Amino acid sequence: MLDLDDPRWAKLGTVYGDGRLTADRIKEWMSGNVPFSEISWPLYEELVHQGDCTTASYAALPHIVNGAITRGLADSQGSHDFNGFFQLVSGIETTRCCQSGASGISGA
Repeated sequence: MLDLDDPRWAKLGTVYGDGRLTADRIKEWMSGNVPFSEISWPLYEELVHQGDCTTASYAALPHIVNGAITRGLADSQGSHDFNGFFQLVSGIETTRCCQSGASGISGA
């Protein structure tokens, strides 16, 4: 996995720019500062917006899955954002499988 502090995130594309904000969102969730429900939709918009999968999507995906296992998906009230998690993970994979073009990756 690409470390979340690695400067190469700046070279990975999202729909709206480079991948540093994506890495920062994941770090904030992993540190326990925000629940997954607060980052799931912004991540989806950055990484899978309107059917485009980005290079940052592939770097983020292992962290998202690992975080769900180690940090969990619960918020402070004990609610779990399973919908956001599965929508994000399946969105990245579905888009990867369905994209056309030479690389099939936006931001490459």
